[in-house]
Amino acid sequence: MSKRPSKAVLLIENDPEEARLIHKMFEDQGSYSFALTHVDCLADAEAHLALEAVDVVLLDLGCPDAPGLEGVLRTHAAARGASIVVLSSQTDEAIAVQAVTDGAQDYLIKGQIESRELMRALRSSVSRKILEETLFSERAAPR
Repeated sequence: MSKRPSKAVLLIENDPEEARLIHKMFEDQGSYSFALTHVDCLADAEAHLALEAVDVVLLDLGCPDAPGLEGVLRTHAAARGASIVVLSSQTDEAIAVQAVTDGAQDYLIKGQIESRELMRALRSSVSRKILEETLFSERAAPR
């Protein structure tokens, strides 16, 4: 059986302990393969995204150079069609809804995320993006 190709994931997280936990979850992943790159701030993420496309961005809403929902808007602009999964310590439903409205595919609460849930969110984001691209290309095709 052949292995699925890796999907590129960019983690934007300035807390070293949170980044370590996410890395550990990736090590524990199942059969779906993701290649993880980590940066500490949104400015570094924007530089990375200018050079390399990614499939999913894991965005910490606590980035010091783009706090809160500003980070979602800037990431959405820089990520050129990548899915965005927000990681936040805030359990405020209004912020979660606004993050999704602003372009995030999912909103996960730090400290409550388990490896299986994170992988589900990544797979779902990738699948949704593929479906959106397929629907868009079908609509754009001449009839």
